[in-house]
Amino acid sequence: MKNVLIPVCIVFVLLALGSVVHAELYQWVDENGVVHMSDQPPPQTEKKSDVKVYQESSTPPSTKKYKGKKATRSKHKKSKARKKAEKKKLFPRARVKIYTTSWCGACKQALAFLREHGVRYSNYNVERSTSAAARLKELNPNGSVPVAVINGKVLVGFSAASYIAALETKPSR
Repeated sequence: MKNVLIPVCIVFVLLALGSVVHAELYQWVDENGVVHMSDQPPPQTEKKSDVKVYQESSTPPSTKKYKGKKATRSKHKKSKARKKAEKKKLFPRARVKIYTTSWCGACKQALAFLREHGVRYSNYNVERSTSAAARLKELNPNGSVPVAVINGKVLVGFSAASYIAALETKPSR
């Protein structure tokens, strides 16, 4: 009985590992110091060395430099992982700008929430950009972070419920 149980367990483990789904998320910084995250490769005008590609899987995300190969993929042929990632997007038309710092735990939670829900956003790091810091002061005179502008609504701090409520509103023009 023991001799049969071990090979059966190994087969189940191998089958489970073979069914991991991957999706890619691109992160890059534009010439104004604005950090962008998207499931689409950056525009051709961006420097390819400044782009990180995150692959979603059961393991923590790994980073690798963008080499431009993903941008040449045909628009008509979508991988199974990409189709699955598109289905996961609950708020495809949401307009989100978020002002963060590198040391802020709530900022990290907010960014993770947006990534998990497939929301495209622009991340402005107020430590690196003086224009982002000035805009943060306009939105929140206290200067606390994160500050998210979701579909025209300004949210200070992070609350999943308030983010979902703002994402469900119609984007303002």
